[in-house]
Amino acid sequence: MVFDSFLVLFRVMFLEKGNKQYSIQNYYHEKGRSEIAQDIDSFLNTKVFDWQDLSIRNMLKFISDKLVCHVDSISYGELAIANFYMSHLSNPAVKTNLQYIMTEINKLMK
Repeated sequence: MVFDSFLVLFRVMFLEKGNKQYSIQNYYHEKGRSEIAQDIDSFLNTKVFDWQDLSIRNMLKFISDKLVCHVDSISYGELAIANFYMSHLSNPAVKTNLQYIMTEINKLMK
């Protein structure tokens, strides 16, 4: 449940697109600090795996869209992928886990 809540907040704060969305990136653009917004976007576009073309943004958006924020139909294959991504995010032995992602974004916002 905590993970789901985190994903909803992360999606709203960092993954939404468009000028009318209340994302952190739009806040920095409005305050004249677009370089921070661009740095956050660049970080979120970082590849998660060497063997797959998947960004941090797309991984988190996939999980939040398929399992938390929308009531979309989901196949067994998509459920397996989402579970794999969630296990990756919670694994302290991998570099691109959730703690690393939040730590790096926090550094960019200072």
